[in-house]
Amino acid sequence: MAYKSSDGDNHTMSSSTYYTPSDNFEILHLLSFRRTKLHDAVLSPAKLRQNCSLDHDRTTLTPPTSSTYPFPPGLGDLSAFLPLEIINEILLFLDISSLLTFGQTNTTALATINALPEYRAIITHAPDVVRAYLATNLSSHTNTHQVFQALTSKLCSYCNSFGAFIFLLECRRVCWHCHTQDPELLPICRGLAAVSFGVSPEALAGLPALRPVSGTYTLRGIHCSLARDPTPLVSRAAARRLAVKIHGSENAVGAFVGAQRESQLSSYRIQRAVFNNIHTLPYSYPAVNNRAPSEPTYYADKDNKDDDVRRYQGVAPLPVLNPRTGMLEHGVCCVGCDVAYSKAPTVAHYIPFGRVAWLRRKHEMFGEAGGFLEHFFRCEQARSIWEAWKEKGVVVPAPEGYGGGHGGGIEVYGEMLGLLQAQLTGAIAEGIVGGL
Repeated sequence: MAYKSSDGDNHTMSSSTYYTPSDNFEILHLLSFRRTKLHDAVLSPAKLRQNCSLDHDRTTLTPPTSSTYPFPPGLGDLSAFLPLEIINEILLFLDISSLLTFGQTNTTALATINALPEYRAIITHAPDVVRAYLATNLSSHTNTHQVFQALTSKLCSYCNSFGAFIFLLECRRVCWHCHTQDPELLPICRGLAAVSFGVSPEALAGLPALRPVSGTYTLRGIHCSLARDPTPLVSRAAARRLAVKIHGSENAVGAFVGAQRESQLSSYRIQRAVFNNIHTLPYSYPAVNNRAPSEPTYYADKDNKDDDVRRYQGVAPLPVLNPRTGMLEHGVCCVGCDVAYSKAPTVAHYIPFGRVAWLRRKHEMFGEAGGFLEHFFRCEQARSIWEAWKEKGVVVPAPEGYGGGHGGGIEVYGEMLGLLQAQLTGAIAEGIVGGL
């Protein structure tokens, strides 16, 4: 049988069900939901709003809309010699820190900033991103144009799937899987970057450095205190690009770093052998220093993937803005994929390499405007749930109703003949089912 996707193309499937455009709203409402835990695992919007206020709404003044008239008094020579269009272009490429400092000059300057279409879109639909840049001390390295480009883009910069987050150090949109698994998206401290890429700390001082914000990160709720972890973090990709610029090529960087690591490893092995020899002899004299030699510095470059706090300290939620319609997409997850994960083989939850694939399916997000519907036509589990609800009145499982991912006991294939559609409607009204 054939069915229609959101783009109007006909597809084939084994089921006898025919999907019409009138079903799209019900499909999106019943089989999609927002997994709020993902947003809480990164830079928390609530904490950013509490600790970082913005003054964009302190005035309603608007500057002149034409360059033929001078600005009201207050901007001095800037308005006397430059037309409005040029001033707006300058402000658009001014870094966020300087832009907000300019807005503090007077009400006219603040109204000029608020009248910028790009800045107005950011401050209206994604003010937490501005707060995140201010809180992490990265506001002097990013401008309004870059943030607006990320806001209006939809796909992850690394895998072309739907991206619901922004990687602050690179100002690029990322998806959940890439920001928790991609090696290039693991921020590192300057000392580790110097050892890993053969670059002096002085050269790395010019790279944007993220100041960690105290809070709870990762899905396991690991707390990070700024007092305990004040070390600034830099982008691994930026450090690599700097190393290539200094050494001339990627191969030269690899050769230089390889020689350094071989020297450190050789020295460590000698020290370790001496230490073991001294402390294993029964008649040896007490050693002056009983501490074992420390491992080479590059050993500290360990990536714990989705449990590494550093991956979450530089990522913030970012909705997708359609500049033509003004509509926002926050990203939704699939109930069918959630059920498939809960029914996955037990081995997939204990073997790390098998766990990643299932976690990607569970945490994968899709856009509300067509993206989820296209996924629905490919998701066998979601289609089965939809058909069971339409034909037999089988209740749709509640989102996030899993027991830690080890088979949450969600059963949707049973012959639940006593359940009627009214029960499902009541569950939706109570907010426990569907895209809430």
